[in-house]
Amino acid sequence: MERAATLDVLDAMIEPSGAVVLFGDNHPDVPENSWHNSCRKIIENYSTGDVVREKLHSPEWLAHEAILLASPFAEMERISIIERRVTPIERFTDRALSFSSTSRQRLGAKAGNLIRELEELMAKFASNGHVSEVVESTALIAKRSRRSSGI
Repeated sequence: MERAATLDVLDAMIEPSGAVVLFGDNHPDVPENSWHNSCRKIIENYSTGDVVREKLHSPEWLAHEAILLASPFAEMERISIIERRVTPIERFTDRALSFSSTSRQRLGAKAGNLIRELEELMAKFASNGHVSEVVESTALIAKRSRRSSGI
């Protein structure tokens, strides 16, 4: 989506005291996440040639904060929660298949190979079919600046 244009549309739709919230997550560099880099590499291998993914990971891609700072929603705060989870191996393959660059639709017959590779990798870190992971979930809350909203 064109982020700046989307924020302009949201500016017209959202009440003056409203906000835009962007959600995300990451895996902190802790021993329980030792599987994460290998998992990411497998997904990247199957994402090769995806134009959208390449654009999102290019040096020219501006961070969301830069886009928000140039929008009516320039007042930001970030909230995060770090938690330990015990996740079934199947959820890792579900995650991989939820990305547009590695969806079943895009990969076709290769989706089965992706699933097998991820299951083999995660089995090395699993106990009773589950993997322990530490996840940081974030919310970037962007509000209109007090000057532009008249508050």
